[in-house]
Amino acid sequence: MKLFLSDRVNVRWELNGLKLGGVEGFFAGKIVDVIREVISEQKVFVIYQTDLAMESQHNAEIPEGIPTKPISQLISKAAVPETNSEYYYANKISLASWLGTINKKFYAPYQ
Repeated sequence: MKLFLSDRVNVRWELNGLKLGGVEGFFAGKIVDVIREVISEQKVFVIYQTDLAMESQHNAEIPEGIPTKPISQLISKAAVPETNSEYYYANKISLASWLGTINKKFYAPYQ
């Protein structure tokens, strides 16, 4: 028996209805490696969010019309950010891991 993959392999993750992203490619072996890294928590999702309620609590101003859709990235566990240096109008960071051992949310204005 042989297995042939002639099309892209796509894997997507969601957390409580929020689409976190995924990986795609032509090589199933590489996709399996990424899945293993996520399941073993070597890789985690960092989610940058613009929380308008949090904005008023911290006397920060976010101009009207700024998109508030969360932006997620799959990163190495060793590279988990403590501050926000990525997205100017994001003010909250959420971390999501497969087993939930490092899940947390914290205030993180752009620095």
